[in-house]
Amino acid sequence: MRRAASIRPLAFASLALSTASTVRADLAAYWDFNGTTPYGVSVDLRAGLAPRVLGGAAASADAGGYSGVAGDRAMTFGTGQQRLHLADASYFTGVAAGDVMSVSYWIRHATVKQSTSLSFVAPSTAGARGFQAHSPWSDNGIYFDTGGCCGATMRTAFNPGATWLGTWRHMTLVKNGATKEIYRDGILLATGNNTAPIAVAFTELYIGNASLLTEAVNGVMDDFAVYSHALTAADAVALAAGASPLTLATTLTDNDGDSLPDMWEVRVATNTTTLTAALVDNDLDGLSNADELARGTNPLVPDSDADGALDGVETNTGMWASLSDRGTNPLNPDTDGDGLKDGVETNSGAYLNAASTGTNPHTTDYDSDLSNDGIEVLYGSNPVNSLSTPILSGVPTLLAWWEFNDASNPAVATDTRVGHTGNILSLAAYSPDAEGQTGAPGDR
Repeated sequence: MRRAASIRPLAFASLALSTASTVRADLAAYWDFNGTTPYGVSVDLRAGLAPRVLGGAAASADAGGYSGVAGDRAMTFGTGQQRLHLADASYFTGVAAGDVMSVSYWIRHATVKQSTSLSFVAPSTAGARGFQAHSPWSDNGIYFDTGGCCGATMRTAFNPGATWLGTWRHMTLVKNGATKEIYRDGILLATGNNTAPIAVAFTELYIGNASLLTEAVNGVMDDFAVYSHALTAADAVALAAGASPLTLATTLTDNDGDSLPDMWEVRVATNTTTLTAALVDNDLDGLSNADELARGTNPLVPDSDADGALDGVETNTGMWASLSDRGTNPLNPDTDGDGLKDGVETNSGAYLNAASTGTNPHTTDYDSDLSNDGIEVLYGSNPVNSLSTPILSGVPTLLAWWEFNDASNPAVATDTRVGHTGNILSLAAYSPDAEGQTGAPGDR
């Protein structure tokens, strides 16, 4: 979303926001999707939450947002696994305290299909649906589930017919205790009496898809906002008429004027005084606090993903330039998925040990010997020498060996070759001592 009076990120101190003497909805998170996503995340303007942009989801072209004006972008999805994924959505558990939360967004569909617009995952609820909506499902119906799926205490629904294709629609979803409301384009379509509480705890958030990754929105979404408390009918009308969610906030985004959103400061530092300014590098990782906000990294932890590489050198370009510009993802400890943490892959071409492998963090098989770099290190071969492989043709190779003699942890069994761990499930259990095949003490 973008309008003539729009606010750029980090210009928070200038916001003129409404206040109210009574408790009303406050803006807890807001993605306007106006920026591109060079770091592979989309950062919300209020709490600095940074879901990863995955599966081919991408920022639209300029003017691709619902207003159509320059500077307004949206998030595009499709027919595959496109989604925004926030791996830790526990922040919203507090937002929804008291069984009250609202969500608003713009959406436009290229096709109507089985799609999920948003899903706050709550494993404690039926179907793990803490707060989820199809707008619409393949039958053109809106289905709004909270506290599980899909009974009368959990679901409010309405079918407006085939009125979705190619048209921007504004959705407002409200859960206020037992009362649920669905607004489309500012019009109240349905009210439900859903007594199931939202959730005990949220774990993940998906935007534009569901957790199974089979229900992508084939279209675009814009101005996704989450509010504590309940939006009113007047709020829904205002948002559908083009008001920014920021105008509904009852607290300033940046009350202390340090160009950092207060909710982000409290979320990562528990206060608004630790992070003193946008251009300061509190954790000495080479990134300013403003940079950390933009990348979704932790401004108080120099290595956010604990992979052995400082956040500042993990530039997320997708290619290696140097030890100080590795191109790796600062929020993924193993960018190429080869089993080695980014920090040990030095791209020197010289294998020293498991802490300095010489391999490239963007290549799963550095020496092209058909053995994954991580497997080579695990089994003791050289990952930068194609003549050194853990498995030799025609030669028996011991890959794993479970003796089942160590019953110190009855829940797991660990192989003695390289330490593979398996979970002991159902009624499986270690035998008593000396009941192994030898019958000798110590053999289980």
